[in-house]
Amino acid sequence: MSVSASGQGGFPLRVAPEDSESLLLEAVAEEFTTGQRGPMKGWLRINPVRR
Repeated sequence: MSVSASGQGGFPLRVAPEDSESLLLEAVAEEFTTGQRGPMKGWLRINPVRR
């Protein structure tokens, strides 16, 4: 697992790609996207306060 800071609120979290789908069911987890690459499997944005 890896964690970093984000200027867009919340923080990116690296997880095992096969765990992404089940973790997206958590209320604070969202798909993590970067520019033109779109959603990145194995990365989630954790945002305790959803907008």
